[in-house]
Amino acid sequence: MTWQIDIGTREALKLAALGPGAEDFHAALTIRFLMITDLSWEAARDMTRGQANLRRGRVRWLHPRSGRKIRCEIPADLAADLRGLSSSTEDFLIPFMQEADANARVAALFLTLAAPYGVTAMPDYRERAEDIMRVPAGMTRMCLDPWLNLDITSAGATRPCCKVGRQIDPARPDRPFLDDMTSARRREMQQGLLSGDLGKACLTCSIRKTVPLKSLRKEVAQLPPAANAVPQFLRIEMTSNCNLRCTYCPVTHPNYQGRDLAPDRFASVLDVVRLMPKGANIDVNGHGETTFHPNWMDLCGPIVEQGMRPVIISNLAKIYTDDEIALLSKFGTIQVSLDSSDAAMMRRIRKAVTPDRILANINLIRDAAGGGAGAGEPIFSISCGLYNPSVWTLPDFAQWIIDAKIGSVTFWNLVPYEHSKLTTPLISLYGAELERARRNISAARAMLDDAGIACHFAGDFSGSDGKPLVAAT
Repeated sequence: MTWQIDIGTREALKLAALGPGAEDFHAALTIRFLMITDLSWEAARDMTRGQANLRRGRVRWLHPRSGRKIRCEIPADLAADLRGLSSSTEDFLIPFMQEADANARVAALFLTLAAPYGVTAMPDYRERAEDIMRVPAGMTRMCLDPWLNLDITSAGATRPCCKVGRQIDPARPDRPFLDDMTSARRREMQQGLLSGDLGKACLTCSIRKTVPLKSLRKEVAQLPPAANAVPQFLRIEMTSNCNLRCTYCPVTHPNYQGRDLAPDRFASVLDVVRLMPKGANIDVNGHGETTFHPNWMDLCGPIVEQGMRPVIISNLAKIYTDDEIALLSKFGTIQVSLDSSDAAMMRRIRKAVTPDRILANINLIRDAAGGGAGAGEPIFSISCGLYNPSVWTLPDFAQWIIDAKIGSVTFWNLVPYEHSKLTTPLISLYGAELERARRNISAARAMLDDAGIACHFAGDFSGSDGKPLVAAT
């Protein structure tokens, strides 16, 4: 929602604009148009007849900051009214908006219509985060995943990265996973990144930074000719089920259905692992919690036995058996998913999780690693979501991280989902709240830097004012 009014009030205002109280026809028409298209006054004022197909009830425009093409369906009666306003394709879609008193007339009528619903002032208009995060023309994402990475989903399908929502190469038990490294769909994704003609997943990716096209092309040109024959990075989603119910995660959507990777596919996964170079990056995590798979040790155990030290992102929120702790102690990196040390906040937002339980599991794994032969204990890292309200406890969380002797922290930017009610992305903050968030991020980063803990910020962190939330180093 971009106009900051609840949905019920928005719908009521659309209807009220048609009623007897809306004596100013042009102002009422403009209010309906703004509510339906979710456009700011400035954007709607600049709209021209050439950007609309009023016979089909559609209006199109380019988002001013991202250049993304946006289309909106409008009701037939509104389209009919708009068709009667302009006769030339050079005229404005709503000529009334160009008049000197138009804004004042719209505001006056809006307040009259909104008063019965408890709205006493014109609401703020805020751009949608998914629009602002788009890639501008002439830019692309710094991403080599379609060349180097193989994701195996819990359904047994493959894709180049976790941001591709649909399974780019569907599951086929009769085909080796390696065949998908050179599939036609993967080549299309490579060409899209190199040309700047990005698909939806790349356009809205919150992990990879935006860069000029030449920067990515330079990186790709330096890859070995057969770089994508065998993956340099393997990510195995053992399950898309989870033991937590984080309110900002798709797992909590009422229609979400998770699944486990079938044990009869484990052998095919291990065939890929055997061909990978020693020390290659193998991640055993995905959209769910790996250790929630009932047979997770049956796949991760053989990977470790082949001399690999896999990487896992885990919430470490469950009670583990001694055998599970022993296996986890042989991993190379354990990145713990935790957004705050505020136990009450995490209980409210992420449900069955407590920082104390997580810290106890970290110490158990460290003890197990110290008690046997091997390359030492895993490197512990934190995967921290930055959003409202987690950002308000960030300095306290930084101290928790320091006390827990964590090696590094990766901060990620929240991508909002409609069903999420308890969290909002940082880009939705304005004014004093935005500056407070900047101060908290800066203070936490300084604390971690002073303690020698590396900080990584995944993707573009920008405020609603277009300025970076994270100072350059």
